[in-house]
Amino acid sequence: MMKAGYGDCLLIQLKTNGGKAFNILVDSGTALSYSINNEKIITRFIENNILDLIIVTHIDDDHIKGFTRLFQKLLNDNSKKDKVKRVIYNSPYVVAKFFNYPFEELKKNEFRFNSSDTSAASADDIQQKLYDLDLLEDIITVNNGRSDICYDGIKITFLSPSPHELVKFYEKYLKDKNTKKEKVADTKGEKSNNDYEFLLDELKSNTSIEQLNPYNRASIAFLVEEDSTGNALLMLGDSDYDVIRNKLINLTFDRLSNQVRQFLCERFVSGSPAQAFSGSVVNQIQ
Repeated sequence: MMKAGYGDCLLIQLKTNGGKAFNILVDSGTALSYSINNEKIITRFIENNILDLIIVTHIDDDHIKGFTRLFQKLLNDNSKKDKVKRVIYNSPYVVAKFFNYPFEELKKNEFRFNSSDTSAASADDIQQKLYDLDLLEDIITVNNGRSDICYDGIKITFLSPSPHELVKFYEKYLKDKNTKKEKVADTKGEKSNNDYEFLLDELKSNTSIEQLNPYNRASIAFLVEEDSTGNALLMLGDSDYDVIRNKLINLTFDRLSNQVRQFLCERFVSGSPAQAFSGSVVNQIQ
């Protein structure tokens, strides 16, 4: 877990059943945190290792902005292009194609000036860079089981988003595409539009999804499992609580022991999904 300001940037190093490394980079943090803290770390890592998978969970700036610098560096240095094997990203382009919305075909090395400082503009920038790198996939990643990955003892089960959340994401993207970003910092005595003033216990007890915007609710969340050690890691991003809860209930009732099933039922009735998966419960997944 790297310093990422108020965002996320995580490097997950796994081992396949054959003993080979399998490396996953999840998100890239803010532009500032990436340039100050993580650019040197990730650059050094790529020089000596392969990134088997990059997962861009969603397009909020605190998760995606560092990728602008990383992907541009890959474009500028041909020797590093083959260091990234796959990128999973529900880009506006592929979402529009999948749901038969009108879309504009991408062209190689096309620069599109956009004066707006929004997540939508960042999303366009990332998808163009990935297209130029031949890393922009033409499929969406959703939680219907068809996107799940099984590779030599590494299993990734996608818990979010649902197709419905991607539709809502794209509607907001279109609305924001030409809208200038509104500042939320409390610089002139105005109330800041964030949750920084809440205590941790208050946040843990608040499972309402009304405060999540469509970008958050379209986050890619997943469970990654490593057969060689029996370990598992739950990555939630900023995803929709109800989507995650329902998917985990279905998943766990298929795969967990009766004892753990009872534990999850009790926790989901009395607590939040985060509480339900605290401690060693995730490691009991077989």
